[in-house]
Amino acid sequence: MRVDIYLLGGFEVLVGGVPIPDDAWRRRDSAALVKLLALSSGHRMTREQVLDALWPDLLVEQGAPRLHKAAHFARTALGHRDGVVLSRDAVSLFPAADVVVDVDRFEEAAADGAPDLAAEAVERYRGDLLPDDLYEPWTEESRERLRLRYVELLRALGRWDQLLAADPVDEQAHLHLVREHMRRGDSSTALRQLDRMETVLQRELGTGMSPAAAALREEARAMPPDLRWERRVARQAPIPRPTTPTIGRTRDLEAVVGMLREAPIVTLLGPGGVGKTRLAVEVALAEAATVDACFVDLTKTADPGLVAGLIARELGLHVESTSRVEQVLEEALWGRSLLLVLDNFEHVVEAAGIVGRLARLSPDIRVLSTSRARLHVSGERVFDVAPLALEAPLVPSGADARPGDAVALFEQVASAVDPQFRLAPHVDDVVRICRTVDGLPLAIELAAGHVRTLPPPLLRARLGARLGSPTGTARDAPPRQQTIPATIDWSLQLLGAAEQELFVRLGVFAGAVPLPAIEEVCGTAGSDVVDALSRLVDHSLVRRVTGPRGEPRFVLLELLRERARELLGEHDEAGVRDQHAAYVASFVEDVDERRWTDLADRWLDVFAESLAEISAAHDWAQQRGDVELAARIAAGLVGYWHREGHHIEGRRWVSAALDQADGLDDHLRARLHLAAGFVEWPRDLLVAREHLSQAIAAFRALGDDRLLSYALALASVTHL
Repeated sequence: MRVDIYLLGGFEVLVGGVPIPDDAWRRRDSAALVKLLALSSGHRMTREQVLDALWPDLLVEQGAPRLHKAAHFARTALGHRDGVVLSRDAVSLFPAADVVVDVDRFEEAAADGAPDLAAEAVERYRGDLLPDDLYEPWTEESRERLRLRYVELLRALGRWDQLLAADPVDEQAHLHLVREHMRRGDSSTALRQLDRMETVLQRELGTGMSPAAAALREEARAMPPDLRWERRVARQAPIPRPTTPTIGRTRDLEAVVGMLREAPIVTLLGPGGVGKTRLAVEVALAEAATVDACFVDLTKTADPGLVAGLIARELGLHVESTSRVEQVLEEALWGRSLLLVLDNFEHVVEAAGIVGRLARLSPDIRVLSTSRARLHVSGERVFDVAPLALEAPLVPSGADARPGDAVALFEQVASAVDPQFRLAPHVDDVVRICRTVDGLPLAIELAAGHVRTLPPPLLRARLGARLGSPTGTARDAPPRQQTIPATIDWSLQLLGAAEQELFVRLGVFAGAVPLPAIEEVCGTAGSDVVDALSRLVDHSLVRRVTGPRGEPRFVLLELLRERARELLGEHDEAGVRDQHAAYVASFVEDVDERRWTDLADRWLDVFAESLAEISAAHDWAQQRGDVELAARIAAGLVGYWHREGHHIEGRRWVSAALDQADGLDDHLRARLHLAAGFVEWPRDLLVAREHLSQAIAAFRALGDDRLLSYALALASVTHL
C-alpha cells in the first residue's frame, strides 16, 4: 500500500490514492503527530522525541496519555490501525507501507544539482512547510531550511520573478530583472522595478540602493523614450462606480493603497455586508490614474475551474480553447502594469492558485481580492475590513459634533428613501439601531430602507423582522444581500457540516468566550472544535478578540449571533443550552473556590466579565426547572453580590432556590443559607442571622471546616 503525504503549502494525506478529508482531522494533536512523523527520518521517532516536540511543557507521565490519545485519533482519521504504531520506545508512521512525502522528494531532486531535477524540485515546492503551523516550534528549523534551499534553486535557474516572490529583498534578482527590461528597451518598466526595489530595501532592511543599482538607474534614465508597441487590452471590464458617496473608509483606503505598494496580493477580508466590495472599488478608482485596473465579479461563476476563463473574458481576451486560458493570460499580462480586482472570491477559493501565478507575471501586477475567507497563497497580505465606527469622533472644544460613520450612513440611506427624514430628532434611536447591528453597513442600509414606513422608534422595536425582509433593499442587489439571514447563509453554505454545526452552537454564548468554554459547550463526542473554529475565523463568521488579560477570545457579531440562535432553534437547542448552563455552573463554582487562592486579586473582575453568560445560564436552568443547577449558580455568586452591592438580584436568585431546596443535597442547601445570610444582611439582620445559624449547623455536621469558619466569622459580625 502506498501513502502520499503533502506538507509543502498545506497538509494532505492520500492512503491508497484516496485523500483523507480535512474534517477527519478533528483533533489537532492527531494531525500534528502525523505531520511530525512524516518529517522525521524514516518516519519513525522515539517516544521521548515525540513528547519533547509536541508537549514540551509536560512531564513524561503527563504527556504519555496525550500521545496515546493522539495516536488513536490519528489511526481513526487515517482509517488504518497500523497508521500510527507505538511499540516499545518507538512511534512509527505506516511502518509496513510505502510512505512518500513531498518534502523527501523535493530534497532528493534538489540534492542532485542537475538543471532538470532542480526545475522538478522547484515545481514540487508548492509553498512553505505547513503554513497552518507557523507557530509550532518543531516546524521552524525544517521550514527555514527548505525555504532557503528553494531560494537557492530559483537563483541557480535564473527564475528572478519567482525568487522575488519568495524573497522580496533579494537585490540580485531585482537587478537581473532591471537588466532584462533594459535589454528589451523598456526603460519605464526598468525604472519602476528599481523604485520597487528601493522601497522594499528601505522598509525591510533600512538600507538604500547599492552603487550598482544607482548606476543602472542613471543608465535607464538616459535611454531613449520607449517606442515599442505596448500591449493594450480592449473592452476590459471597467471599475463599477458607486452611485453614492462612500462613508467612513478614508483611512482604510489609504492603508490598502499602501499595502498594494508593498505586496503583490492583498485580500480584503470580512463578513458579508461589511463593505469589502465598496472599499475595493474605491481603491481601484484611486489607483486608476496611474495604472490600468480591471474589475472581475467572481459571482458570475460557481465553478473554480472557470475562474481563469472569466478573468480572461473580463480582460477582453478571446480564448478559443479552455486548455489555453492560462497561457493566453500569461502572454497578455507578461510585463504589464495592472491592478486586477477579484471580487467575492470565497465561493471559488479553490481557484486561488491562479492569483499567485498571475501576480508573478510582472512586478507591476497587483491583485486586490475581496473574500470572506483568506486565499492562503504566497505573497498574500490580509486587510480586515471592520464595520463602521459607532461613536462620533472627538472634535475640538466648541466645534459641532458629527455623528459616527455608522449613523452618517443611516442618514444617507434614510434621506434617499424619504427626503423628509431629519436625523436630529431621532439621533438616539438611530445610534441604538446602529449599535444593535454592530455598525455593519449592509444591515444599516437594510434598516434605513424602511424609514419611509417605520420611523426610527418603531424601526428599532421591529428591527429583527426588518433585517429579514427584502422590502427595503435595492432591486439590483444580489440575492445573497437581500436580507441579513441570506448574507450569513451564503457564508455558511461554503463550509462543511462541522463548521456549520459549530457556528449554530456558538449562538448559545452571550459574548466573547475563551477556547476552553467553546470546547466544553460546543464539542461533541470524538470531535475537536479547534479546526472548525479556525475555519469559521478564516471565513469571518467568528471574530478573534483579545480578553482583559491578553488571552484570545472568540465572539460572534450580534447579527451573526441572532442568526445562529435562529438556526439553533431548528436543531438541538435544549441540549446545547443544557451544556452551556452546566459549564457556567461549574465555572462559577470554580471561581468561587479559587477566590481564596490564585484568583484572590481578580475574582470580582472574572465574575463581572462573565455576567451575561451567567445570567443566560441561570435563566435557562429556571426555565427548564433544573433546581439544582440554578441553586449552584446562585450559591457560587454570593461573594460577588455582597462585595459589589447587588443584594436585590442576589436575594431574588437565592430566595427562588431556597423555595425549592427540599430536593437538594445538604451541602448545597447549606451554601444557599450562607448566601442568604449575605444578601439579607443589609435589609434584615434577624433574617440574616437565622440563615447563618442554619448554615453553621449544616457545615458543622458535614465537617466542612472552611465554610464553617467563614459562616461563624460572618455571624459574629452580624451580632456587633
